[in-house]
Amino acid sequence: MIIALLALLLVQAVTGLFANDQVFETGPLFGYVPIETSDRLTTLHKQTFDWITAAIGVHVAAALFYLWVKRENLILPMITGRKRIAGSSAPIDSAQTLPRAASREPRWWLAVLIAGVVAGALAWLVTTAPEAGLYTF
Repeated sequence: MIIALLALLLVQAVTGLFANDQVFETGPLFGYVPIETSDRLTTLHKQTFDWITAAIGVHVAAALFYLWVKRENLILPMITGRKRIAGSSAPIDSAQTLPRAASREPRWWLAVLIAGVVAGALAWLVTTAPEAGLYTF
């Protein structure tokens, strides 16, 4: 479910870059695509919002189902990353259940570097994008 939510958010973000409202506003990369493509991406952008809303509803309903019916609280472990196992008094950290190679210290510097490169590339794309121009919608 998390992968589906992240995929939907990615589709929403990417289509929004090329979208237009056929009146005044356009996405920052609107000038890179023909108007027909932008219109299709705008339609997909609007539909994706409905899919995101539905997926969030299903996700919340599943968490509440587990809380109320199965009597298993998944909400707190999603927030803290720790879950108490039945018959154990100490919470289990998710890193303890991972293979040795995957449980190393997080590489925050790598995450910051990747985020910086992506942000820089996006800023370059936006600043060098062709002008949207005047279109008759």
